[in-house]
Amino acid sequence: MRIFILLAFLLALLFCPSLVFAIPSSAKAAQASESSVLKFGALLTFTGAMATWGADAKDGLIIAQERLNADPNQSRKVSIKFEDWGNFDLKGAASAAHKFISVDQVDGVLALFTEDAETVWQIAANRSVPLIVIAAGAEDLTTNRPNVFRFSPADSNLMLASISYLQQREFQQPCVFLEEYAYFLGMEEVLSKEFANTTSQNPTRKLISLSSAIDHSDYRTAITKLKSAGCDALFVLLTPQAIPIYLKQAKQQHFTPIMFGVPSMLDPVALQASGEAAQGLIVAKYTAESEWFKREFTERFGRAPAIAAAYAYDALMVTASNMRKPYQDSGVSAAGEGDTSKEKLAQFSKRLSQLTNYPGASGPISISAERARSPRPIEIWQVKDGVPVVVQRYTE
Repeated sequence: MRIFILLAFLLALLFCPSLVFAIPSSAKAAQASESSVLKFGALLTFTGAMATWGADAKDGLIIAQERLNADPNQSRKVSIKFEDWGNFDLKGAASAAHKFISVDQVDGVLALFTEDAETVWQIAANRSVPLIVIAAGAEDLTTNRPNVFRFSPADSNLMLASISYLQQREFQQPCVFLEEYAYFLGMEEVLSKEFANTTSQNPTRKLISLSSAIDHSDYRTAITKLKSAGCDALFVLLTPQAIPIYLKQAKQQHFTPIMFGVPSMLDPVALQASGEAAQGLIVAKYTAESEWFKREFTERFGRAPAIAAAYAYDALMVTASNMRKPYQDSGVSAAGEGDTSKEKLAQFSKRLSQLTNYPGASGPISISAERARSPRPIEIWQVKDGVPVVVQRYTE
């Protein structure tokens, strides 16, 4: 009996192999469905100093995902998996990136800041996976990193605009006080170089720098040092969580220099916590997000968006729209053995670098050949009676 069964199997294999190795139609449908999904992994921080930016970025991504999936002309849906890398836990960010790429096999990774992007870019590069960076301001972030794409303009321009505005005022000794995050250290370098260039004839205006450990909560000693150094123009580079503590302690010690900050300091929660101590704070920002996006976001989530929400929305909309375009197979694998991932990355990069004046939620978007967003007009904001108001505008 066994011999007859074996002979029947061999005959079936010989004359009708499709019957033997046929994949059930339901399995085929599942495979087709899976391959039609465009998958992203988002590295965000929902705890600690920049938790509000992480939450806003997530909500911006959700709005973009829903809009992309509602397009009746597109059969390829977009899915996103979120991972919280905590309060700048860079090992956690690296672990999450490995999971996204090796286990989830995502088509793209979304990073939030300079810190997590610099940590995970090589992990993504090893598999030729695009790393889309939402709100990093480091100017050289994409340099020699062909899989990295920066969707926010370089914040070095904001520091230069702040210096330009300061030079319209009377001051003697510029200083900078910062937490030791990679982003803030980069801004400190920009300030140091610019003051060295603009004040070479006046050595008394050489920038004085003082740093603080991350998550510090007592700045009184640092404030005393800044006062003793005669700092009458101060660039404060702190997170939204730290800025209310610093401002209140500075007010208590009657330390009132001309004070500049970074855009995250205008976070509504930070301003409310700072109270009267934020009076006079000056911040250079790129022009605000589009009115339609602010309205849609507020109606959906019951709060006004921070700029991270608009950057995240734009990053996913532009990236997914480009990835949905057909891949043009040249017939020659860039990797050599049937692996087209490098060639796909090259095509994606070329298409993205041709983007000009895309009508984004964060304003018009143009991407340079260096895979970085081009500068935009800048506004100078100042806190007056607890409310930020525009006091000057700079064109591109």
